Amino acid sequence: MKQAKSGIARLALATGAPVVPIGHWGTQFVLPPKGRFPRLLPRRRVVICTGEPVDLADLLGQEPTREVVEEATRRIVKGIVEQVERARGEKAPRGV
Repeated sequence: MKQAKSGIARLALATGAPVVPIGHWGTQFVLPPKGRFPRLLPRRRVVICTGEPVDLADLLGQEPTREVVEEATRRIVKGIVEQVERARGEKAPRGV
């Protein structure tokens, strides 16, 4: 798995905007990677789950050092992984 980008964490820390984690599962069957046209038949189930906003309150107002941004990014990714697990109906592989 690729390392997460820190852009959303930087924006959230700079503006105080809430970050709502969203996970989806099933879209890869409707439009596969590098697919040009959606596969509408047979019908597929697509599940989208949203969670509570990620708590970054203790990090707001701090200098956006590398450690602060990495911690915010880690929390955001954790929230997204939890939502994908809910949508998928099973736990993520270890190390994610």
